[in-house]
Amino acid sequence: MLRLREVAERLNCSLSNVYALIEQGRLATVSVGAGGKGYRVAEAELQRFLAERRRHLGKETPTSPKNKTLRPFKHLDGDKLRAAWRQQGVE
Repeated sequence: MLRLREVAERLNCSLSNVYALIEQGRLATVSVGAGGKGYRVAEAELQRFLAERRRHLGKETPTSPKNKTLRPFKHLDGDKLRAAWRQQGVE
């Protein structure tokens, strides 16, 4: 069983990123210690997570937006943009 700090080191990310993965349900933990306040990640769970991330490499990830109807700007009117910025107090 790995401590969360060890998981962060193995993933080469911050501890807060590991907590975010846990909160999102993307990384399963086991509660340990008095009151269940300590967490551990099984080696098999970490390997499953890494394998899942490898499968999604270059593909749509589970957290990607499902609605891909975003359209690129076709024309930006500089005068309207400057006016909008001035309304917000930007020079």
